[in-house]
Amino acid sequence: MHHQAIMATAIALTLGTTTLALAGQGAGPGNGTGPIHELSTASCEIITGTVASAAVAGEGYVIDTGVETVNVFGLGPIGYWDRLELVPPQVGESITVDICWLSFSDETTKAIATAITLMDGTYVELRDPITNQPSWRGGQGGGQGQGQAGGQGQGLADCTGPR
Repeated sequence: MHHQAIMATAIALTLGTTTLALAGQGAGPGNGTGPIHELSTASCEIITGTVASAAVAGEGYVIDTGVETVNVFGLGPIGYWDRLELVPPQVGESITVDICWLSFSDETTKAIATAITLMDGTYVELRDPITNQPSWRGGQGGGQGQGQAGGQGQGLADCTGPR
């Protein structure tokens, strides 16, 4: 019986050590920038339309321009809008959005918002005009929140927006 307990402990330790050894370390920057790291070009434009559907965590907004529908990402978290004391775009509202079309490594292309003009005419800059880093994230070395250092943005520096 004692021998079986020792054997079970040895197996558990071996499996645990092997699992840790194989886990490795993450290679991401740790600042929430996700998969967008190095982009060399982006085509930018301004679209105007009606919000057909509002974002559900990561789903983006669908904007109906009257000619097509465009799924727009990067309008920021609700906390950012709260800090601005603004309500994010709602279904049925007419808005104008500055977007850049970005290609990803999985061969998809997405419209990323850089700025938005709300129905009441309020202009909201969603990305720094020089670095294109999201406005809701900390600046270079600044950081936002505990343990988050600001980074290099999302690699949109080559995107010269329409404004």
